[in-house]
This record gives sequence, structure tokens and C-alpha cells, in this order.
Amino acid sequence: MKRILIADDHETVRAGLRAILEGRVGWEIVAEARNGSEAVSAAVEKRPDVAIIDYSMPLMTGVEVARCLRGHQLPTEILIFTVHDSNVLAWQAFQAGARAFLQKSDASKMLMAAVESLMLHKPFYAGSF
Repeated sequence: MKRILIADDHETVRAGLRAILEGRVGWEIVAEARNGSEAVSAAVEKRPDVAIIDYSMPLMTGVEVARCLRGHQLPTEILIFTVHDSNVLAWQAFQAGARAFLQKSDASKMLMAAVESLMLHKPFYAGSF
């Protein structure tokens, strides 16, 4: 069973991601978080295979969460999920240890591919640097 953490400060976004991801056989949502601090705590406690982390959250940004998780040396693959269309943010996310970057507007067509890529320990980015 592949384990997933969802971190977003909007309950509706978390519910939507959960609905999309739980439909995949062999994937389980093991934790949800409303802010960056909760995301770090949940990741340390639950040790998910993949963490989907919103870039803009209270207490810590997604990039700060990624840095913190790398500091804990967790094997969790990190996807930064955002409304922002920015190669600069994507670059910052990858530099911080994320292995995927996805705009929320692309979720319906690319979320599953991004998570599948991370499950195989491969990076995912639909943009270009």
C-alpha cells in the first residue's frame, strides 16, 4: 500500500485531492494537514511515500516544509502544489528537495501522473526551466 499525505490550508482542496487519489487501488491517504507545521509533524509521524504540499500555507510555505522534511532525512517524495505559475517557485521547490511541482489548475489532468512518477522515485514537472 502506497501512503500519501495531503497538506493544504483549504479543506475543499484536501477533500478534492482525497477523492481523486483514494480511487486508485493500492494508495492510501494516511494524513492531512492544514498548515506547514502540521505537515511536518504528520510526515515525521506517518512517514508517507508521497507528500502533496501546498506552496502557500500558514506557518510554513511548502518550500520550507520540503527543506524541513529533507532535514529529517525522510524518504518521502514531495510534490509542491500551487496556484502560482512560476518557474522561479518551481526551481526553489526543487532546490529545497521537492521532486515534483504542479499547478492546481493542472490537477485534473496531471495529478495522477505526478504522484505515479513520485511513487517510482522519478521527478515530475510539466514546465521548463
